[in-house]
Amino acid sequence: MKNLNYKLQDFLTEQGIGNYSLSIIENAIDEKNDKIKEIFGNTAIKIFDIDCNNDTSTPLIKTDMTSVVRNHLVNVIKIMKDSGVSYDSWFVEELTSSPLILENRFSRDHEILAGDTTIKVSPGDKVIKVLMKISKAIGSIDIEDQVSAIDKLMAAANSFKKVRGKIVLSILPYDFFTLSHDSYGWTSCVAAGGDYFIGTTALLQSRNSFVAYFVRESDWKAGNINKKTWRRIITIEDDGACLLGVEYPRKIETLTNELKKILKLEDEHKMDKSSFSASYGLYYNEFKKVNSLEAFNMNKNANTIFEVAKPPSENKCIVCGGPMTNSNMNSILCRCCNLDK
Repeated sequence: MKNLNYKLQDFLTEQGIGNYSLSIIENAIDEKNDKIKEIFGNTAIKIFDIDCNNDTSTPLIKTDMTSVVRNHLVNVIKIMKDSGVSYDSWFVEELTSSPLILENRFSRDHEILAGDTTIKVSPGDKVIKVLMKISKAIGSIDIEDQVSAIDKLMAAANSFKKVRGKIVLSILPYDFFTLSHDSYGWTSCVAAGGDYFIGTTALLQSRNSFVAYFVRESDWKAGNINKKTWRRIITIEDDGACLLGVEYPRKIETLTNELKKILKLEDEHKMDKSSFSASYGLYYNEFKKVNSLEAFNMNKNANTIFEVAKPPSENKCIVCGGPMTNSNMNSILCRCCNLDK
């Protein structure tokens, strides 16, 4: 397969990795299952043109918007702490995450005690509405000011109407390592140095998984073909059962619908969320966000366990070839090579 080393050496050099085994990486791609090989044939990427219609529920966000909104939300958290508001341990982590910021909706259950008021949050609840409930409960004008600023940013983002670009399906090693790295002003835990950076090499070495992403036409023409405005991890089992991972940085219905057409996924074969599960190995466990996952199987009532990534002991270090067991989660090297770097 051609061009597997595309941009790879430059990226790994940026991570302080001077020497690596291209054969380990090539073997990982060669071991992708037959269903994935049917999709890609003798190439590492497949490219599809698309017009992304962009309504108010699915804005594509300006590059700097995520960090600005996050700053406002950090201010809200400080006001809540100073006002004695209590909340569960996951609340702060989710409130400042890129997917929540760009989606403007919670994906988990939370319980918040604001003064004498208990506020219950359910998946799908809008962030703005929840924050206004907290503001009202503790009588905080300061939170209202922060929410107003966030609202204006969201309104500006919704001014985007239509974006032309490419949906790319990829088993290119560089695209695995840069799942959330060379992106459009957003990040996640699998970005370089992130808490689950190790997950990128786990997906690379998975026989069942590849990456789908969207690139704007302007970026494509400028040669920035890996600049990911949006992406999903796709897992396909030997029997053709298909799992669509969480959308990052947010849900974009137009892109998901086009992706389903490309992969020939029919709604009549969509599986109930109680009939499938997944094992993630060293990759971040997206099953925590089961409401954001979709699975398809010709036999939709069958119980399916998707192997998104192999168990840790079956992943090889790309430098020495040793097992990745007990490795640092924020590195793509085994513990020994990481210490020698």
